[in-house]
Amino acid sequence: MTEGPYKLPEGWRWVSLGEVAEVIMGKSPPSSSYNRDGIGLPFFQGKGDFGEIHPTPRVWCTDAKQIAEAGDILISVRAPVGPTNLAESKCSIGRALAALRVGSGIERFWLLLYLRSIDDQLATSCSGSTFNAITKKELISLLIPLPPLSEQRRIVARIEELMSRVREARRLREEARRDAERLWQSVLAQTFPRPGSDLPHGWRWVRLGEVALAIQSGFAFRKKNAQAGDILQLRPYNIGEDGELHLEQQFFVPRQAIPVNWSPLEPGDVLFNNTNSVELVGKTAVVRESREAAFSNHITRIGVRPEVCEGKWLTLTLNALWRRGFFAERCNRWIGQAGYNTEALRETFIPLPPFSEQRRIVTYLEAVQGRIRSLKAAQEQTEAHLKQLERAILERAFRGEL
Repeated sequence: MTEGPYKLPEGWRWVSLGEVAEVIMGKSPPSSSYNRDGIGLPFFQGKGDFGEIHPTPRVWCTDAKQIAEAGDILISVRAPVGPTNLAESKCSIGRALAALRVGSGIERFWLLLYLRSIDDQLATSCSGSTFNAITKKELISLLIPLPPLSEQRRIVARIEELMSRVREARRLREEARRDAERLWQSVLAQTFPRPGSDLPHGWRWVRLGEVALAIQSGFAFRKKNAQAGDILQLRPYNIGEDGELHLEQQFFVPRQAIPVNWSPLEPGDVLFNNTNSVELVGKTAVVRESREAAFSNHITRIGVRPEVCEGKWLTLTLNALWRRGFFAERCNRWIGQAGYNTEALRETFIPLPPFSEQRRIVTYLEAVQGRIRSLKAAQEQTEAHLKQLERAILERAFRGEL
């Protein structure tokens, strides 16, 4: 009897994948046969086509070189190795995928769920010097725990019952996340008047240029990321939708590439995303602390007149306009991106209350935003717990403990 990584219940046995399924490695058709008009067979190239259960067709081909049948398990065999889906219909598969065609002794969903329970192991045990990959030989020799068919069906049904509860918990978590986002949008909408509308007593409409000491666009740098230790160049992905800078991803430029008129970022500076996809043009972040950093030509720095306007107020105002679609309606559009230029930004009207009122409102909105961030952090922690629960359910299932 084949020895496996752990002891199985009585009546179960370890088998190689090749004993219970045919392994069909993908082959890419000639690119000349590709189309997006639905002509021929759906062509799946890799994990990028996968959904939760079934892949989504984006490309079709008329000269398939390797075919998967409806019901075949599709597994990614090139980085990332391990993710799985089920073929919903006959399809063509490329070199980054393999099809597993199960035999009569194993339930399709038993195999699918087991592979999903070990996808992390598959990713770390694969070979390949240029990129991670798993070979047909390695797939065929992969060990699978195999109980009797009736037991497979019982356990699969039990897994589905438990996973449905996890999905419901995830749905409720996502609903709470959307509620938190709607709350923030509602608070902004109630706080910031629509352009051209009547203002509260003491407020006035002003052009942005009237409250700015300087409006400065960044510079382009298209070369390879310089080594850490040179100057951080902020890019649009560093401007969060919450009005803050996010530095998880960083890009550096050589110090000698910095323009002579560059100066470090100062607290209260406002960074406006002037070029991006249409829906992202206009998102804005405030600088909270002095930082030796530059910024790309897709970002505009606004230095405010400190006796007239708070940088935090201007950031909240611009983000309120962005969320209302103000910049999406007015930006210039090109293929694949859009922009809102410096002159248009300078002429944009913003509501300006007295300075003390700005500070009071900023304090209130930052408190609301803090509570929303705490709620989102708790939701992220819940998602991590749900993922752990899914893993635990599958681990117990394939040890015969469900």
